[in-house]
Amino acid sequence: MTRRQRGMRRHRPAVLVLAAATIVLSACRLAGGPGGSGTPDPSPSATDRPAVTHAAGDAAILQLAHTGGFVPAEYVFSSFPTFTLLGDGRVIVVGAQDLMYPGPALPPILVRSLTEGGVQAVLNEALASGQLDADADWRGAASHVADAADSVFRLDAGGRSVSVSVYALGLYEPGGPTDWLTEEELAAHRALSALADRLQSLETWLPASQWTDGEWQPYVPDSLGLLVRNVDGEAPDERGVERQERDWPLATDPDTFGQPWSVDQVSRCGTVTDAEAATWYAELSEANQLTRWLHDGHRYAVTPRMLLPGETAACATS
Repeated sequence: MTRRQRGMRRHRPAVLVLAAATIVLSACRLAGGPGGSGTPDPSPSATDRPAVTHAAGDAAILQLAHTGGFVPAEYVFSSFPTFTLLGDGRVIVVGAQDLMYPGPALPPILVRSLTEGGVQAVLNEALASGQLDADADWRGAASHVADAADSVFRLDAGGRSVSVSVYALGLYEPGGPTDWLTEEELAAHRALSALADRLQSLETWLPASQWTDGEWQPYVPDSLGLLVRNVDGEAPDERGVERQERDWPLATDPDTFGQPWSVDQVSRCGTVTDAEAATWYAELSEANQLTRWLHDGHRYAVTPRMLLPGETAACATS
């Protein structure tokens, strides 16, 4: 019997919990910035642990992302991993979210670099969870929680390439009823929730000597994914907020940008790189979620996705 099968129990009625709860939970964890606000117990020194082999450069060697849930398709397109550790020591995270409306067009993505000693400490922390030895898909919480997101941990280091997905991570109440989870899956929830907290609060347990720079900086990507949609004749904003208007910044025609998006076959989806990415990054930095771009008498909405090194826009669902 697989881990997935052991985690499945569907004999109880589901309690509806919207995916927004997962989003709020993640926002609360990040509200104090990348360093977090908790003070976990210090980990053993990295020198007491064996070295973990890993790729160098732009390769993602450890990542935590939240996917799916009851959210619009545009949100799934633009969603950025909560935590990414690259082989060269860069840590890229989602910073504190501003709840103003409309929010900025670009999310607050931050970057800071670790020494190799810091990389080793983080990788050993992940391995110490005991949950990243093999692929797993924990879905037992689906019997009581509906429309939540999956938290996906990916590790590509130490001679292994592992993906572990946990449905509704953090949405059960410690000390509350948990008989709808097997003991094995409950242990996975607890260990991976603790690991997520550790990854999102590095400054509380990693010494300053294991960072190569003093503070977090805005992450400026080399490429951006863009979802472009014609919105001629759209209704006014439901909250009465006036939409900002800007000129389409490139010579290209938005009606022929990229390729039809597989989700609706109406929007256009593509990746911009180099000079075009720099132009769009500057443009989006001055825009908000309601900004509309004007070109040849038409209006367009643009949903951006800041991309990690080597990524391209997710323009196809399969």
